[in-house]
Amino acid sequence: LGPLPTPEEPDLCSRTPGVCGPGRCVPLRGGYSCLCHPGFWLSTQGTHCVDIDECRRSPPPCTPGRCQNTPGGYRCLCPPGYHPDPPGTSCQDEDECAQEPPPCTHGRCENTPGGFRCLCPPGYQGDAADGACQDIDECENPLSCPGQECVNTPGSFQCRPCHHGYRLYRGRCTDVDECSGGSPCGPHGRCVNTDGSFGCECQRGYRAAGDGAPCVDVNECLEGDFCFPHGECLNSEGSYSCLCAQGYASTPRGDACHDVDECQRGDVCAGGRCVNTDGSFECHCPAGYRTHPDRARCQDVDECQEYGASLCGAQRCHNIPGSYRCLSQCQPGYRDGGTGECQDIDECSNGTLCGPHATCHNLPGSFQCACDPGYETPPQGHHCQ
Repeated sequence: LGPLPTPEEPDLCSRTPGVCGPGRCVPLRGGYSCLCHPGFWLSTQGTHCVDIDECRRSPPPCTPGRCQNTPGGYRCLCPPGYHPDPPGTSCQDEDECAQEPPPCTHGRCENTPGGFRCLCPPGYQGDAADGACQDIDECENPLSCPGQECVNTPGSFQCRPCHHGYRLYRGRCTDVDECSGGSPCGPHGRCVNTDGSFGCECQRGYRAAGDGAPCVDVNECLEGDFCFPHGECLNSEGSYSCLCAQGYASTPRGDACHDVDECQRGDVCAGGRCVNTDGSFECHCPAGYRTHPDRARCQDVDECQEYGASLCGAQRCHNIPGSYRCLSQCQPGYRDGGTGECQDIDECSNGTLCGPHATCHNLPGSFQCACDPGYETPPQGHHCQ
């Protein structure tokens, strides 16, 4: 080696910084030496540091992955099922079976280099997409349940006959639409199909006689106190009516009997006050009157006829509207008829009161002379002159 440079003569490392590249320059007599950083080595000329291509080693460092060289190092690009170790200098197998949740639902996971496989139990098979165990639908095979419905279950299947209201169609029990054929509910109902059966929506006044039976008339008269207590229930097809007692009438809906207010009519209790009662009415007549048998009016009470001599004793009883009076004697122009009643005197019966030149006309309690032409009655007489 040559002598070290004197302080007056700077060494090559000082004169040429970075001469070694990625390394440290060490001055020597007459030259220098390079101490390369990890991942680098001296060039074939020995004058500077160059990158080491680790990917050219044998065996390759990233098997089964792909090695990618980097300045001063390298990195591994790992395939699916592998992952780089923490420094990233090798590919390690990934244990998929240790994942949560496990990848093999319904099966046992077995790790393989770069992957895994599912060991499926009977009734399951591995899925081509993710390797998981998928249930086998045995019912896709039409021979699994001849003449019966096939029901797939996890890992298995069941055969069962179709229940009432269903029929076998393409290996499945399908609902029978009872409403599609005829009218099972009759003329008074609408058929509504249900799953495995049907129902009847009956018209008002009808109901289904039972499950799967048509709509029949409801006898309302046997099921409630319709029209009671003032009428009789009469059943009819789909309905009923009330035959009401006198003084009652059917309600607008025809389901009950209600009192008739006779006082709203204008042909009852004339001359009195009408009072409505339950099923009838009463006439409250003023004193001296009573209700006529037809109850259309109040009629005068003839007290003299009903009570006789007990009313007026030795006097004569005379009936007046709404009352009576007792008369001690008959008024002029009347006479006692022998029955206690005053009777009109017919003055014209003797034929002489008015004379030969007039006509006599009897009046109640009196008389009148009608003179012939040319005659007249003087002021104080009855004879025509």
